[in-house]
Amino acid sequence: MDLTDLLAATKDVNAAITQIDQKLRKPSSTAAPPVVEQATTDAELGDVAHVSSHGYVASHRCLAVVRPSNSVELVDLDSGASTVLMEAPAAAAVAACDLPGNEVLVVAAWGDSCARWRLARDGAGGWRVVAPRKTCAGLAAAGTVLVAAVENAAVGNSYIARCAGTVVDVLDEGLAPIAHFSVGGAGRALAWKLGGDLAVAGAGGLTIWDSGSGCTEMVVKTPCRGVAVAGYGFVCVADAGL
Repeated sequence: MDLTDLLAATKDVNAAITQIDQKLRKPSSTAAPPVVEQATTDAELGDVAHVSSHGYVASHRCLAVVRPSNSVELVDLDSGASTVLMEAPAAAAVAACDLPGNEVLVVAAWGDSCARWRLARDGAGGWRVVAPRKTCAGLAAAGTVLVAAVENAAVGNSYIARCAGTVVDVLDEGLAPIAHFSVGGAGRALAWKLGGDLAVAGAGGLTIWDSGSGCTEMVVKTPCRGVAVAGYGFVCVADAGL
């Protein structure tokens, strides 16, 4: 039974969280891998106004960032080269994910708008745009804007989640709407699971959107600060603890 099933099957959420916390605190018999110093330094990244873990693509060693100069860029963490994609407010949220064919999808969201690009290596340590920029507007704009993306091989498409306050929009790679729903409180964090299920953590708890059925379910009803994928489920950090 994974985390999502455990929380859904019990009415005592605090007891379930305590049980999970105890399991995660058990010592591991496997030694932790050594920490390896990465090549890119703060000086190479330069000034960054906004960045999140959703903007990092490990398989390609690149990071989507927003500069204080109001530009969305994709930074190659090995060469330090930065590809400017467009002008956008410094408060824009950014995300990225890998795609088939050694390509990367980059998404930016701000105000009531959203934009996406497909990029591939340019052979000189940087990136080139391989599909025209796609934009959309008219989305919810109240509250902090969050964005996350995932490649879904099962449907041959990518999913983009955009949250503004309590309103969540799920879009496909062409920015066409797939789902639109509200959560119990302002969203604080997003997480995509391989296969397309989305977790939204926020002031109202943890809500899961099932890509297969299109249904949502609130599995934790206490305020949550963050959420991450753990195997076939999710781990969330509630205000009261794990």
